[in-house]
Amino acid sequence: MPPPQKWIVIDNGFNAKVCKSNGLLTTGPNAVVIRRSKGGEVRTAHDEILKSSLGTGNLYWLRATTKGFLSDVQLEAEVWSSFLSSDDKKSTAVVTSPILSPPDVIYGLLDLSFENFAFAGVHVVPPQLLSLIYFCHKPKAFSSIPAEGSTKIAPPSLTGVIVDFGSTCTYIISYFKGEMISKSLRRVPVGGQTLTGHIQLTLARRNPYIEVSNTVAEAIKERACFVAPEVSSEVKRRKCMGRDERKQNRAIYSLPDGHAIGDPKGFLVPKDKLDLIDTNSVSFVNLDHELYTVPEMLFHPESDTLGGITEGITESINSCPKTIRPELWSSVIATGGGCRLRGLMDRLYTSLRSAAPSVFPVVLYFPSQHADQTAVRGGVAALHEASFRSHLPKQISASSWSSVRGNRTTAVDLINETWTGLPLGDSDSSD
Repeated sequence: MPPPQKWIVIDNGFNAKVCKSNGLLTTGPNAVVIRRSKGGEVRTAHDEILKSSLGTGNLYWLRATTKGFLSDVQLEAEVWSSFLSSDDKKSTAVVTSPILSPPDVIYGLLDLSFENFAFAGVHVVPPQLLSLIYFCHKPKAFSSIPAEGSTKIAPPSLTGVIVDFGSTCTYIISYFKGEMISKSLRRVPVGGQTLTGHIQLTLARRNPYIEVSNTVAEAIKERACFVAPEVSSEVKRRKCMGRDERKQNRAIYSLPDGHAIGDPKGFLVPKDKLDLIDTNSVSFVNLDHELYTVPEMLFHPESDTLGGITEGITESINSCPKTIRPELWSSVIATGGGCRLRGLMDRLYTSLRSAAPSVFPVVLYFPSQHADQTAVRGGVAALHEASFRSHLPKQISASSWSSVRGNRTTAVDLINETWTGLPLGDSDSSD
């Protein structure tokens, strides 16, 4: 079956990623952004405001999602209107929704797609499946640890463990030949926004006179934070530093000044400029242990007995049949913006190698670039290659939706037919 002539792929995550049949890929916040000033409010459902150089302290975000799940259909319609037009009517759409989405969330997403934007048909897909499809479609777009793993990628069998670093949590799910192994799903309650929030909290406790916005805290996380190979060793190393060495290893972040000069998110002061900085000024923030202790939450979540990402991956694989576990250990695929966190992939591989049976090879794959775009690119691949398209959930057409929309029970039954992740056999977790 040839690909549809008009199509659109929407990765409906914390930031929306959209690709249309014209080949253009658009990204922007999945939110309505408001800038408040003396002159009133400026409201937009795209990122024009963020591209200005007037700072981010007076920005307010209205999100249509709660913990990643669609909760306000009308607000989401306003967001979608910023990148969809009348030309997109009658398109075949691939739209993502979190893997644990209940039927009511899918109902709202389908109603939005058909009633507001008149799509011809919709596949509602977990983003993790699309990321796996992209990995199998374009393996050269991924790096690996160990590096030689990139030359030993198996044929695209759609088998692997997806570690999806999201905004509110990290999902871990195993697939075998394109089929989700439901019992392997694990959820680590730490995501990108969790880390951003802890950076804000840490800096507020240190200096209550400095207010660091969510946008600036996110920039600090991306530009300055790192994952230490071993936290205890990092702490000892810093304690043993001499005065001169400590000065050379400090990090100072310049906050945005609210003027049309420089980066609206601030910037990390270059090492050769540190001695010129007045560290008592409220325009600068001294960064210390939070640089590596905040990212450590991915491996050791606070007040959580379920463990971090290493334990989650290990439990996910061990919940699968013994016969496929070696293949899963050799295809651990990390996706999401969190992959860009400095040192994370090296630390994750080291911990996985220690956790896996010594006889099994462990290979960790991660995107070489565009780490947060694997789902939308996988959606495009799925629409254009029949071998991948057959693994998408069943498409719901506009006509089938109009016939069930008035009956909530029937509509939910239709959704349940297309939104499933059936277990593959019985798991034997014994040694």
